[in-house]
Amino acid sequence: MPYQFDWVVPQRIVLTRIYGVLKPEEVTEILIESRARTLSSQQPVHFIIDLSALEKQSFTPSKLKEWSSILPSRSAGWWVVINPNAIAMFAVTLVSKALHVKVKSAQSVEEAIRILENIDQTLIEPSLAT
Repeated sequence: MPYQFDWVVPQRIVLTRIYGVLKPEEVTEILIESRARTLSSQQPVHFIIDLSALEKQSFTPSKLKEWSSILPSRSAGWWVVINPNAIAMFAVTLVSKALHVKVKSAQSVEEAIRILENIDQTLIEPSLAT
């Protein structure tokens, strides 16, 4: 399995790390798991997607229609992609458009969290914001 999921902020921000070679059927698996996490958590659920260890992806645009039916767009938050190369970012952009999610890029998990906190103020605990 060339990916793993971890909660950065429980029930709100998921960190997905993708390693090595990613096949289209694995993208489907990632989206199914993302859907399960999205539907069972406080919405919107945001995703930090770390592509820094991605070596290669087999991306087929014909899968976009299938993928667009997996993740519900109304409950999906932002995607922040870490360290994307140009080809990976192009693929993420196409997938995100098909899934109707918004995408930003970052260079680290810490930067991605800051981006999400700026976008979604409900992620900041009131006691920490003062």
